[in-house]
Amino acid sequence: MLVLTGVLASALCLFPGSWEMCGPGGTEVSELCTAENIVFSLNHYPTGYECYRSLDNGETWELSAIPDYSAMGLSSDCFGRVFIPGNENIMISRDQGETWTTSFTFAGAYCRSADADPADSLHLLAAVSNSSTSLLESVDGGNSWAAVQGMPGGLYGYCVAFAESSPSTVYWAGYQQGSSSQKVYKSTDSGENWVDITPSPSQTVGGFPRFDLLVSPDDENTAFVSVKDRLYCTDDGGVSWNQVLDADKTIEDVVLPGSSGSIYAASSSKLYRSSDGGQTWNSDEYSTGLVWAVTLSDMSGERIH
Repeated sequence: MLVLTGVLASALCLFPGSWEMCGPGGTEVSELCTAENIVFSLNHYPTGYECYRSLDNGETWELSAIPDYSAMGLSSDCFGRVFIPGNENIMISRDQGETWTTSFTFAGAYCRSADADPADSLHLLAAVSNSSTSLLESVDGGNSWAAVQGMPGGLYGYCVAFAESSPSTVYWAGYQQGSSSQKVYKSTDSGENWVDITPSPSQTVGGFPRFDLLVSPDDENTAFVSVKDRLYCTDDGGVSWNQVLDADKTIEDVVLPGSSGSIYAASSSKLYRSSDGGQTWNSDEYSTGLVWAVTLSDMSGERIH
């Protein structure tokens, strides 16, 4: 199930051949993710954020968390944990949204993404934007964090993702401080050392950058990275990149369901879909709001939010 979110309304559910509203409504849905077939929605209100969850594929929703800071993302890892990264903090749920804990206080660190080592549930990485570091590491499941020394300086981090098929392989996406040039790095030793694999020519991200980063669950050498309105793909571990999508507007979110070859990209009022790994694309248009996020309630790709 894929959930599609809009600025003005609730999430939409795609059943084969049609869309329908499925909530939670009444406000802007800014982020979505799925953990163990539970759909989570991060909603933006004038006074802050609230996180909702649905246990029945979007039929009903219940409040799961109220972040006490500016939330900047919503994601899950392969162990079913859910993360709400934000300003100098990250909230983690280890029980499908029943309870949450707030972890790390790193002055000036705007955290936007977190992921777990598939081979070690205690090993986490978090991409952050900070004058001194762009990547934090936890070796105790998120209770404490420290800057990754092997990451080059002068960077702002937006995304980090482990490769499930090769847990020692990690990708990172962000931009260069000062020049605002897009940057993509890769590690093959679980995050200790990194090499620059930025697509050429590097894009300038502008004042409000937006990135997404995905690694194929079956092949650590196949990854997708979006910046602004473009989506790039590598199938050789970052040695070379191909631009596979030039959207009308900024790409807000990308999902890759399993090994089916399907890719979904949310951009402005459109949801782009490719069934052949990005070679060709179709799009659905949603006329009553902006499409900011997309997720699947399972990895079959048959039901989309």
